[in-house]
Parts: sequence; structure tokens; C-alpha cells
Amino acid sequence: MKLGKGKSETIILGAAIIAMLIYLALRNPDRMNYQLPRLAPIARVDISRVDIVRAGQTLRLEKKDNGWFIQPQGFSSDPAKANAIVDAIVNLRLAALVSESRNYSPYGLDRENAIVVKAYEKERLLREFSIGNAASTYSHTYVKLDADPRVFHARNSFRGDFDQKVDGLRDKTVLRFDKTEISAVEISTAAEKILFSKNAKPVDVKPNEAKPQAQAEPAQGETSWLMADGKPGNNTELNGIIEQTYQLSCEQFIAGKSKDDFKEPIYTVLLKGRKDFRLSIFQKAEKEISYTALSSESPYPFLLSSYTAENIMKKPEILKKETTASK
Repeated sequence: MKLGKGKSETIILGAAIIAMLIYLALRNPDRMNYQLPRLAPIARVDISRVDIVRAGQTLRLEKKDNGWFIQPQGFSSDPAKANAIVDAIVNLRLAALVSESRNYSPYGLDRENAIVVKAYEKERLLREFSIGNAASTYSHTYVKLDADPRVFHARNSFRGDFDQKVDGLRDKTVLRFDKTEISAVEISTAAEKILFSKNAKPVDVKPNEAKPQAQAEPAQGETSWLMADGKPGNNTELNGIIEQTYQLSCEQFIAGKSKDDFKEPIYTVLLKGRKDFRLSIFQKAEKEISYTALSSESPYPFLLSSYTAENIMKKPEILKKETTASK
């Protein structure tokens, strides 16, 4: 029995609708129809070297005596930045497959822009992957694993941790000491040299005065600074110099120069404790915005911002008297 044209079209359309419904019922858009690669775990203590390669240029970090050094120069690296790099390698986690097209430019994974990371235990390669741009979520980074052409989302945004140059990765701490151990401060200018010694005034303890139970150690007396003739120094300003210098960081190191290239500082601070710490500051040129300086704790000359240097270089007449006047 032949069906009418209208009925045939209805049956065909119904069959198409049923097929579409079956397809939609069986299709789960949330289901991953792929399997993410499993990354072998890495122990942080096993990583002894990290190579960071971009556009053919390699920046190498090597671990030595629990610190990270930039090679081949041997510069100390900034501990926080080096730790962030190692953390990102150890904690690399893939979140989703992004692309199988092998078109890497949209993800910053092309040859010119990708950052290739290789982590080693001595000469044994532990992990290699390429870092692209931060994803639009700002909580993921595009990555590609070695020998896997696919692009993945990795958890967290960490490209900035690896997108470093040598100067940016260096430890810029040029002076560090325990400020409580400083017993004398010597200030030298072209005109004079003044020594201020710490004087701790003993605490007056009244007879029969009970010592608080929570006080484990004797109370410290008031600290002041005295010159060689017994006259008082400016406690506020001298303590301020110590505060400015006990963890002093520079703006940048001066490439192509050694400490021997700089003579006749305009201001020198000598801080005496268990050892001596010296900071020398040199005259800046009229158009320069930073001061050249040397430190006994750094083998390299460096630049200090005008703000930092001028906060340290208090005039001797200010340091000789108790005043809050600025220099």
C-alpha cells in the first residue's frame, strides 16, 4: 500500500526528529571524551637545575647550598622568585584539553613566544613543558607537554614567574644584618667623620618591686646614641639609618663595572656589630635619577633610588642633635 506524499514526509520528518532526540539524549556535553595526560609527581627537593628557554635564549638556575644561582654568571637569585618557579613546576596540573589543531599562535605557544621549561635532577630530565599565555579565565595558563602536540589548560596563572631576564631574577638585597647587634654607627663625608656609640641606659628597679610573671627576660633599658665626647646624637635619625639599611635592596646592578671603578664616595655609613657593614654612596650626575653605591655585602656596584639614598644620607649637623628636622 502506497502512502500519500504528505504522510511520507511526515514519517521522514518524525524519524529525523526521533534520531535527533536519541542523539541529544546520548550526548553529554559535560562529559570529557578524552583523557588528560597523567604527570609523574616530582619532589621539590629533587630539582637541582631549571632551564628556561625563550626564542633561543636560555636562563639557567642551579641549586647550591639551599640557594638558587643564575648560571653561568653565578648571580644569587631572588629567593621568592626562584621558589615561585620551582613551585609552578612541581604543582603543574592539567585542567582541560583546549586544542588539537597544532595552531599554537593564538595561545602564545608558537616558537617565538613559548617559554620552554626543563627541570632536572642533576642530568636526569624530570619534566619538560612549554608555557603560553595566561588564559582568559586568568586562573589558567596554556601549556603544551613535551612530545604531545595538544594544547591544555593548566591550573593557575604562572607565565609571569618564568618570563624573566637575568637582572629581574637576581637577588637585589645588597645589605642585610641584625639591627639589634649594631653597637656603633660611623658616618663619613668629605668634610668629617663622626662615630656614634650605642648607650643602653640601665633600668631602675625599685626595691621589693615584683617582676611580672610573664616577663621571661630582664627588661631592656632605653637606648641612645653618644658621640666620642659624650654628647648625645640624634636617636631618631640614627635609628632611621639602621632601619633603612638593615635589609637594603637596590634598583639594579651596574653591568660592565666593578667596585674598583668607583672612588671617593660622598657619604659612607659604617655599621659596627659582630662584623662591620659598610655602605658607600657616590655623587650622581645632574641628569641621573639614581645614586651609584657599593656595599661590603655585595661584590657588585649597584644603583639606589634617590629617595632611598637621600633618606640615608643625613647631614652630620642633623645627626649631632636630637631634632626631627629634615636634612
